[in-house]
Order: sequence, then structure tokens, then C-alpha cells
Amino acid sequence: MEQKTMEVVLKYYREKYHLRQEDICRGICSVTTLSRLEQGNREVDSLLGQTLLGRIGKEVTLFETILSEQDYELWKMREQIEKSVENNQVKTAKKKIREYRGVMPQDESVHEQYCLYQEARTMIAEKNTGSSLCGILEKGICLTIPEFRKSMEKVRLYSPVEIEMILLLINYDSPKTEMAEQELLNILAKPKLGYFPVVLFLSSNISSQNESGVQSISPLDVVILLTSIWR
Repeated sequence: MEQKTMEVVLKYYREKYHLRQEDICRGICSVTTLSRLEQGNREVDSLLGQTLLGRIGKEVTLFETILSEQDYELWKMREQIEKSVENNQVKTAKKKIREYRGVMPQDESVHEQYCLYQEARTMIAEKNTGSSLCGILEKGICLTIPEFRKSMEKVRLYSPVEIEMILLLINYDSPKTEMAEQELLNILAKPKLGYFPVVLFLSSNISSQNESGVQSISPLDVVILLTSIWR
């Protein structure tokens, strides 16, 4: 399937923002894979492609990232999982996540990260917000950010799923939020990549959906953090 749009967007904005290929693809795929994709010689599935685009704060329409009929079937399964989670159909969602794991590409970390992210959402729906939830969130983040909580790199790019998992960890892992909050500061310190509206939107969703009694990070908290960066 034609993927010119994704190739053009990735290369154009990487060069415009002076980003290194290794920073975009770290934890997601090899530099060789990204380079071949930009040259039009390598096609990647839609989830991996959307994750790469998310790292530079961009997106293209879904059907410009669908690779094949098999990839389309995987996308439909993800849609079913997300619909089940949003409708609080937890048992159905868990069943569909298991089914997805049985057919997803096993050599791409973004697919397992997606499953862990959706598992975390089902746990929140069940009000199971203890250490098990935090363990799943941290495991999911570390799949594509292996240095998470170990070191803070000045140049680190984030996908929307990585951002939301970090926000959720800040909300539900209060004894250990310092490093996660540093990650949030790192995210907000990159205004040209358009992460701020993503964080604002996600924090608003998390705050409105939180019924566990845990104090959530709110959009106002995000603005205050951003103000502290720009002083």
C-alpha cells in the first residue's frame, strides 16, 4: 500500500525540527528501519507508524498508515478493544486483548505496549489502582523508554501513549512520582513538537474519569508546570 504521506511527514518534520533518527525511533525500531522507511524502501504496520509520527507530534489519516489486509484486521481488533474499554465492558476487553496478543507481531515493542496500556485502562475501570496497576504502567513505558526512572536524557521524544501512561503513573503511584514528574517536565519543555495540547487533553480526561479518590493531575497543574519551565 502507498505510504508516501507517512514517509514525507516523518522526514520533513525530522529535518525541520533538527531531530536525530535515533531519538525518534529509540525503543520502537532500529535506525535502519526508520531510514529505509523515509526512503520508501521499508513499510511498517500502522501502529508502529503512528507511534513514530506521535514522537514528532504529528499524525496522518489512518488509511495512509494501513499496510496490508492483516494490518487492517489488527487495527479493527484495536478498535474493538478500545470500544470495550470505553464502555466499561471489562471482561470483553480482557478477552479481546488476549486475542490480540495471539496474532500481533511479536518483534515490535509497540504492540505489547498497546496491550499493557489497555490492560491498565481496564484495571482503572475496575478501580484496581494499586501496585499492580503501577507495575503494568511502568512495564509498558519501559518497553519503549528503557531508561525510564533510571536516567533523564535531555533529548527524549514521546508518543501519545507514552505520555498518557506517564500521566497515569503520576496519578496512581504517588510515593514514586518524582521521576515521572521530571519526565512530564521534559515533555512540556518541547513546545515545537506540540506535546502541550496532548498533555492538556489527556490530563483533562484522566481528571474527569478518576473516581478512585486519588488526586489527579489536572489541566491547571499542567499549566502551572509549563509556566515554571518558561520563567
